[in-house]
Amino acid sequence: MDENRYLYLRTKDVQYANDGNPFAEPINVYSNITNGYGIFGSYSVATYTIILE
Repeated sequence: MDENRYLYLRTKDVQYANDGNPFAEPINVYSNITNGYGIFGSYSVATYTIILE
């Protein structure tokens, strides 16, 4: 996991945990998008099939 994803997930979880608590400080969810929300990332999967006879 890269730093951007870690910071986004960490701040999102803190914001969720503070939801409804009038004494909690507001949390800004981390974003690496300028003037936007969330993070920009990618995901890739490689699948190999081995057939044994």
